[in-house]
Amino acid sequence: FNTIYIKEAHAADEWALPVTNENLGVCFLQPKKLEARINIAKQFINRFQFQLPFFIDCIENDTMKAYDAVPERLYVVDDGKIVYSGGPGPFAYSLDDMEQFLEKYVVEGQKSS
Repeated sequence: FNTIYIKEAHAADEWALPVTNENLGVCFLQPKKLEARINIAKQFINRFQFQLPFFIDCIENDTMKAYDAVPERLYVVDDGKIVYSGGPGPFAYSLDDMEQFLEKYVVEGQKSS
């Protein structure tokens, strides 16, 4: 499993969720430089002791655009091929659907999408 940090979904200077963001202590401006995005990602990794591989999209948002990942998206990629694509998150994808797919695809060895 990999995580790719893309454009900040609820940046304080864009589409902010003031009460929620402030309560969670995650009020960030939209990074304009890669270094700022890296700093936010590091804060997340440290705060949540995140152990999975973690990548950061370039400031031009190439990965976000390529995977239509705003504000978040779940994919299964096998051998360079997308074999599962969840709906746009957080409301249009189902973790249960992805789990069922993975059980068939990985556990049972049935490579069907």
